[in-house]
Amino acid sequence: MESARLTGGDTMQILINTGQHIQSGANLTREIQGAVGAALQRFGDRITRVELYLKDERGPGERDDDVCCLIEARAAGFRPVAVRHQAATVGQALHGAVTKLERLLQGIFARRRRAVDAYGH
Repeated sequence: MESARLTGGDTMQILINTGQHIQSGANLTREIQGAVGAALQRFGDRITRVELYLKDERGPGERDDDVCCLIEARAAGFRPVAVRHQAATVGQALHGAVTKLERLLQGIFARRRRAVDAYGH
């Protein structure tokens, strides 16, 4: 398993872990950093750490939905949350998981905002 640690913005850490059948390198790192950074920049410094796991579930081959992307995000003041997306390619799995994470975090922060507005805390 290969791992990379990136820092995005001022405080967000992005950790990348790849399985043995995933072709990792500078291009994949840039793609991950760009996708995660673009999706989460709107949350500012509330996201402190993102850990991303990419693996080919069945090894090399021509099967559909073999690639799995699991993303765990840690937001200040919240428990960690995780999403998972499975697809035919690394790019599809990555972008599917990033989209799910963005929607999940948007909902979490919206609920928190409504609670603060309602109760004044």
